[in-house]
Amino acid sequence: MENNNLKFDFKDGTLRICIIGEIEHHSAAKMRIEIDEKIIELCPKQVVLDLSQTDFIDSSGLGLVLGRYTRVQEIHGELVIANPNEHVLQILKLAGVDRKIKIEYFG
Repeated sequence: MENNNLKFDFKDGTLRICIIGEIEHHSAAKMRIEIDEKIIELCPKQVVLDLSQTDFIDSSGLGLVLGRYTRVQEIHGELVIANPNEHVLQILKLAGVDRKIKIEYFG
């Protein structure tokens, strides 16, 4: 299964997942499956959800993010959200995601 909205990079125990475009009802289920497969396969110490190229996130997208947080905790890893744009950051904050998951800005 290949999803053109996801790019994966695994290095030094960190799985970086770049999500491109929108995380909404139609795309979230496919993304969830593919991301979980990578997490199970690689068992990373840290997962970075890079949202620098994410244009939009809805409640299904919030569910995807929070569900991956739980999945990563199950393997005793850490989930970090990276580089969300102002609109996506506002949605994450309104939902309280920033109180549960670290949000950072880096390259």
